[in-house]
Amino acid sequence: MKHCILFILLFVAYCADAQSTLWFYDDFDDNHSNWPVSESAENRYALSNGAYTIEVKNSNPYWTCKQISMNPEKDFAYEVLARKAEGDEIADFGIAVLGKNGTVYQFRINSEKQQSWVGSFKKTWKSIVNNTTKEFSSTDYRASASIKKDTALNKLTLRRQGDEIIFLVNDTEVFRGGYSKNFERFNGNFGFVVANKMKMEVDQVAFKQDNATNILPDMPPYLKKESMGAGINTIYDEVIPRIAPDGKTIYYSIKNHPENTGGTSDSDDAWYSQMDENGNWGARKKLPAPPNDIGSTYVVSALPDNNTLVMNCKYYDDMTVIPEWGLSIIQKTDTGWMLRENIDIPDLSSKSKILEMAMSADQKVIMITLKKKDSYGERDIYVSLKGANGKWGSPFNIGNVVNTKKDESSPFLAADGVSLYFASEGHPGFGSADIFVSRRLDDTWKNWSTPQNLGLGVNTPGWDGYYNIPASGAYAYLTSDQNSLGLLDIIKLNLPEVAKPKPVVIVYGYVLDSQTHKPIQADIVYRNQKTNKELGIATSNPVDGSYKIALPAGIAYTFMAKKRDFNAVTETIDLKEVDKYEEIKRDLYLTSTKKTETKEQPVSQSNTKQTNPSQPTEAEETVSLNDLFFDTNKFALRKESITELDQLVKLLKANPTMAIKIQGHTDNVGNDTYNMALSKNRAKAVVNYLTSKGISANRLSSQGYGENKPVADNTTKEGRQQNRRVEFVIIKK
Repeated sequence: MKHCILFILLFVAYCADAQSTLWFYDDFDDNHSNWPVSESAENRYALSNGAYTIEVKNSNPYWTCKQISMNPEKDFAYEVLARKAEGDEIADFGIAVLGKNGTVYQFRINSEKQQSWVGSFKKTWKSIVNNTTKEFSSTDYRASASIKKDTALNKLTLRRQGDEIIFLVNDTEVFRGGYSKNFERFNGNFGFVVANKMKMEVDQVAFKQDNATNILPDMPPYLKKESMGAGINTIYDEVIPRIAPDGKTIYYSIKNHPENTGGTSDSDDAWYSQMDENGNWGARKKLPAPPNDIGSTYVVSALPDNNTLVMNCKYYDDMTVIPEWGLSIIQKTDTGWMLRENIDIPDLSSKSKILEMAMSADQKVIMITLKKKDSYGERDIYVSLKGANGKWGSPFNIGNVVNTKKDESSPFLAADGVSLYFASEGHPGFGSADIFVSRRLDDTWKNWSTPQNLGLGVNTPGWDGYYNIPASGAYAYLTSDQNSLGLLDIIKLNLPEVAKPKPVVIVYGYVLDSQTHKPIQADIVYRNQKTNKELGIATSNPVDGSYKIALPAGIAYTFMAKKRDFNAVTETIDLKEVDKYEEIKRDLYLTSTKKTETKEQPVSQSNTKQTNPSQPTEAEETVSLNDLFFDTNKFALRKESITELDQLVKLLKANPTMAIKIQGHTDNVGNDTYNMALSKNRAKAVVNYLTSKGISANRLSSQGYGENKPVADNTTKEGRQQNRRVEFVIIKK
C-alpha cells in the first residue's frame, strides 16, 4: 500500500541532498527492476499494490539482493522505506548487502521490540558490536526509540562515509562501524532480509552516490517501460529495433527463429509490425526473401518515405546477398523489394568483428562503429559523408568528446540530423553500457556537445543499447531482458520533452496523376529554399503514391516531385517558426508531358486550382509557379525564385514545341492602375529570365491582370497572399 506523505518527504529528501545523485529508485508500481517473484513452501516473493512483499513461512532468515551499478571506491547511501505487515514478535526485517567474497551482511530491526541488529552470515552467524565482529548472541540487539512500532513504516538507511559504515533508522543513527575492519568490499548487491515468520512490505528503495555521470538535466528518475507484447516479441531474441520516422512501422531482427529464412540456424532475419488507425501494433510479419536471406539480414535504417530501407548487406541485381561487408538501399515495388543501390564506403575496415551502422534521414550521412588505428581504445563512432558526386567518403573519427577508451556502440542519428544517441561503456553510467545523447555543433561532424546520460529512467545496471526514436520523439524503442517473454524483447518508453530531439516536421501525402488521379512513383527532392542546397530525396510508394519526408524545423524548404514524362511540381514550406513536432499533408499532382494540341482557355477562378496550388491540370488550364518571390511593390525576381524557374526552363527545353503564356496577378491593395502595371512587369520579368536561359521569345507571351482575377478572399491575409501569384498557361504542347 502506498503512503503518499512519506513518499513525498522521502523523495524531497533525495532531491534536496545536493551531495548525492539518485542512482537507483523503485516505487514498485510495476516490476521494471525485475525483482524476483516466486513462491515455495518456505517463502513468497510478490509485487502488488505498489509494494514488494517478502513473506517467510518458517523461522529461518531469507534475503534477496539486486545488482545496482556503483563505484565501490566512493561513499553511498542505500535507503529503504518498509514495514512489518504481519508476523511473530521475534521477527526482524531490514537491509541485506552481499560482500565481494559472498558474505551476506544484514542491518535489521524488530519493530515490536524497537531493537536493531547488525551482523553477517557465511556458514556461521556473527554480530558486529562496538566496532568488533564476534559470534552471534541474542544479547547483541540494541534498543532504539527511533524505530516506529508494529506495522508503521520505517525508513532504513545504510550509508558509507569514508571508512565507516553507518546504519540509520528514521534518520537516527543506530550503528557505526569500521568498513575495512568489519566488512568485505561492497560491489553493488543490495536488497532486503526477513528473519523468522513474518511478512515485510517494501514501499520504496533508493541508492545515491556521487559519481561523475553527466545526466541530462530534468530527466525523471523513472520512466515506465512497456513490452511491445506477444504480437511483436517471442521467446527468441528480438534485437536492433528500427522505428520509421513517422512512428507507425517498426523493423527489428529475430535471432534463430524457426520461421527465419534459414530456420533456427539463421542468426538474423528482418521482421516488422505496423500500427493501425487506433494506435495498436499489428502482428509481426517477416520481410520476404529477398531481402531476407539464409545469412544475417536486418534493417539498419528505415527512411522517412516509408518505401526505402537500408540493409546490413549488399545485393546482386537479383537480390541475392553479396558475401562482403557493406550496406545497400532497397526500395519497395508493387510486387516486393528491389535493389536501388549498393553503398560502397572506402576503407571500411575494422579490428572488431562487430560492425554497427545507421543512416541519417536525408540519406547523406552514415554513422559507423569501427576499431581502427586512430581509435581512442576499443570501438569508436565514425562518420562517412556522401559527396556532391554521389560517392561516399572514407569514415573519419568524430572525436574524443563522444568516443572513449572503451566501446561506443549502436549509434542512432535522430531525424533532426543533430541529436546522436549511442551506447557507451566508457562514459560514467549506471551499468556496463549506458545510453547517451550528444548534439552536433557544426557541419564538420567533429564538434559535439558533451554527452549526457539519459538517466535511470532509460538505463539499467546491465547493458543498454539499440536506442531508437521516431521523428516526434514521443517514444523510445530499445532492447531489454527485463520481464521478457524469453530472451531479449523490444520495449518502449514514453519520453519527456527534455529527452526529445529538436523539432521535426513530417510532410506527407500522395503523388498522383493530375488527369487520372492514379498513383505515381516519383522522386521528391527537398532543398534549403535560401541556399538551394539539396538536403535529401524520398520516393513515393508505387502502389498508392504515398510519400513522407522529415524536415528539421528552423528553415524554409522547397520540395519537388519529378518523374520522367511528367511536369515536375514544386512546393514551398516555411518551418522557421516551428517549435514542436508537426505533421503536414501536401498532395502533389504531376501532369503528363505527352504532346497534345490544345487551345487557350480564359483564366477564371473556377479553372485555377485553389485547394492545392501545386496541382497542375489539363494543358488549357492554369499552372501555378509556387515559388516565385518578389519584394513588396517590386518586380525584380529574388534569388529564391531561381529553383522554380529553372524547373520551367528544363520543362521547355525537354518539350521544344511547347508554348506558354505567363500571367501576373496581384491582390486588391493599392489602386487599379498601379496593380495592373505591377502584374505586367512581374510577368515580363519571368519571360526575360526564360529568354536569358535560351528559351525562344516566340514560344513565350505574357499578360498582367492586376487584381481582376482573384482566386481567394482579399479580406484576409492568407487570401491576399494566394492572389499575389504568377502562373502560366500551356498554349501548345
